[in-house]
Amino acid sequence: MNDLNSYLDVIDFLAKEPKPDEIAAIQASPVLQARIADLLAKNRTGTLSSQEAAELDRYEQLDYLMTLVKARARRLTTTR
Repeated sequence: MNDLNSYLDVIDFLAKEPKPDEIAAIQASPVLQARIADLLAKNRTGTLSSQEAAELDRYEQLDYLMTLVKARARRLTTTR
């Protein structure tokens, strides 16, 4: 799995116009979770390559974006 696929997965998901509760429930796939765990472990031990550091940074950006989307979805469900 590469990080571009992760972005495309999110775009595809959002393009389907999910309900706010579906947005709030979305999680990274087990494969992606394992990759991020691997990158974080390498980061802790100082063995992360510059390419892997860039990949981890992109995953962090995607996580931040999804955190904002989920917060907005939660707010929409509580104001209805």
